[in-house]
Amino acid sequence: MQYVRCFELSSGSVTNPNIYPYNILRGKSGEIFIFDTITILYGNNGSGKSTLLNLMATKLGVAGAEQNKAWSKMDYFSNYVAESKASFGTTEDGVRELAIPANSRYIKSEDINPARGDFAGGLCV
Repeated sequence: MQYVRCFELSSGSVTNPNIYPYNILRGKSGEIFIFDTITILYGNNGSGKSTLLNLMATKLGVAGAEQNKAWSKMDYFSNYVAESKASFGTTEDGVRELAIPANSRYIKSEDINPARGDFAGGLCV
């Protein structure tokens, strides 16, 4: 089953070019990611793959999402999450949206093997 159909990044912006996660996803404002049954994210180091997965996990309330600290009075990460949108898959009859299963988890490389770090991460639903 496909629980998440698409994820739309925040179309918001900040003036400081070093604010996370806006800085990682610069140039991707309002970008919509459409998922299939299996979706592979690939790209260079620092391109935003893990940031995207963490944003999704946080937005969807999935266990394992990294807690981001607000280093100033403004919590930019929470703002970015609030400005992002997720659309869910529907049941086979198309009548209702699917809910994310309660046992879903965001798995990061350090959850698999911290010494090797050869697993980029994934959102398991």
